[in-house]
Amino acid sequence: MMRKSIVAVSVMIFSLLLLAVAYTAPADDVVFSNLKGKSSPGGYVIGLYPSTTNSWALGFPFTPAGRNTRLTEVEVLASLAHGTNDLLITLYTDSSDSPGTPLESWSEVNVLGSAARIVCARSLLHPKLMTGQQYWLVVTMAVPSSEGFWYGNPLSETSTEAGSINGGPWAQSTLLSGAFEIRGREDDEW
Repeated sequence: MMRKSIVAVSVMIFSLLLLAVAYTAPADDVVFSNLKGKSSPGGYVIGLYPSTTNSWALGFPFTPAGRNTRLTEVEVLASLAHGTNDLLITLYTDSSDSPGTPLESWSEVNVLGSAARIVCARSLLHPKLMTGQQYWLVVTMAVPSSEGFWYGNPLSETSTEAGSINGGPWAQSTLLSGAFEIRGREDDEW
């Protein structure tokens, strides 16, 4: 009787292992992207603005298309000019065509180089992104005395931009959009 129990348990464990190996997680979908490689027509200072003591945060809007998703990943094309290598990326809701409430934030330490590099931040909170609703991706340096660069998108697409000096109110203009990509999974896959 004991032998049958051991065999049954062994078969059950083996079956569970096979299921675990055979399971593939759903693939991440591109929710928004203007990031098509590492080339860029230019870009913007983030963090310490040259010849000033002001720290600059820069944000661009995006609107998910398709179905409602849960955020899985954010990518930006950036580099370090000088200072502490700590890139701060924040996803915001929209508030009257400006960044509103933060949904998730990432401090990416020692990921920037002196040349353009794609920085990837994985979501831990997986906030829900609603189709047709506008959101904002904001990038700056975590240490205000550091200076970085957020490169413009290789597609040369323009967009509304929201900039904030020293954490003050958002001011808007139209610029070449920063290069970034937003990935997620359909909401019903969670």
